[in-house]
Amino acid sequence: MADLRIFNREIRTQGFRAWLIWMFIHLISIIGFRNRLVVLINWVWKYLRYDAGIGVIIGEKKENTPVEEAVEKATI
Repeated sequence: MADLRIFNREIRTQGFRAWLIWMFIHLISIIGFRNRLVVLINWVWKYLRYDAGIGVIIGEKKENTPVEEAVEKATI
């Protein structure tokens, strides 16, 4: 759902049109044409495949070590 206020006029939309508005607003905030194009292609692909996966960047997998071992490694 997208609720917009343009020139003191409320516009409410949902579905594909709301998705396009949301996509445009977020794409203009991305720096660089190539980055925008990659993000756009990725979003369209996920939309067409109905891919509901979470796109979270979490970094490298870290090893779970007890605090005592981590402290020993840091002091050596």
